[in-house]
Amino acid sequence: MTTVLTATGIGASGTMYKFEMYPLGTPFADNVPGIYVFCKVDPPSNWTALYVGQTHDLNARVGAGLGGQHKIDLALA
Repeated sequence: MTTVLTATGIGASGTMYKFEMYPLGTPFADNVPGIYVFCKVDPPSNWTALYVGQTHDLNARVGAGLGGQHKIDLALA
């Protein structure tokens, strides 16, 4: 699996977080937890978070099992 892009963000506490970006539907190993963010691109190179979620299984939530994501409409808009 190849990372498409990386991004950093700063949380409310001031902690910096690094995110690796993958296309929707990218298969992940089962039962891998993580935080995921649905974003939109604001040219020229800014990203706006539309939804931030946490899961115990990235593959079930945003990978091969993408249909189970309750906020999928935001990601596809």
